[in-house]
Amino acid sequence: GITNALQANPEIEFIFCSSDFLFPSVISALKSANRYLPVNDPNHVVLGGFDGDATAYGMLKEGYLDADGVQDVQFECQQAVDALYKMNRGETVDAVLPDPGFVIHQGNLETDAERMWGSQVGSHK
Repeated sequence: GITNALQANPEIEFIFCSSDFLFPSVISALKSANRYLPVNDPNHVVLGGFDGDATAYGMLKEGYLDADGVQDVQFECQQAVDALYKMNRGETVDAVLPDPGFVIHQGNLETDAERMWGSQVGSHK
């Protein structure tokens, strides 16, 4: 796992998680290696992820996560309701309803946190 990767490659400067639910194991491994440091520390390992969950929100708020791609759950829910309404009326619905999502990072956290679904759930509210 990530612990072995850090041991084999101590020069690692960037870790990207394909899903935010993986962050707890990354945090644990980085802490074990004394490398879980805030973004303003010169020895910080740059961290990025995707989902927008409560763990990622907490990491952003605490200053450890650099950026996270957010699935716009409010958009997704509205699209689902709209599609169901159209289907109920016999209308055709596109096969794919893409979520444009957005990126949240230290620079826009203050202004965009409420758009991140993870800021609305969990213990980091």
